[in-house]
Amino acid sequence: MMKVIQGGFKKGFWLHDREAYSDEEIAKTNQRFRQLINRYPEYRSFFEFFLWDIKPKQKPRLVQ
Repeated sequence: MMKVIQGGFKKGFWLHDREAYSDEEIAKTNQRFRQLINRYPEYRSFFEFFLWDIKPKQKPRLVQ
């Protein structure tokens, strides 16, 4: 069972939990949504909502 945390964050859910998905999984899923957009342009705004365009995971760096 997933726990809802303050602010509407849902652990383990797409577009909520960045730590639950690898960069490869995100890229593959985004590619599938882009294919759906090309195939069904009338639903473009719906599919675009699910695109997760975020930067790849980066190691923390020390800021001075």
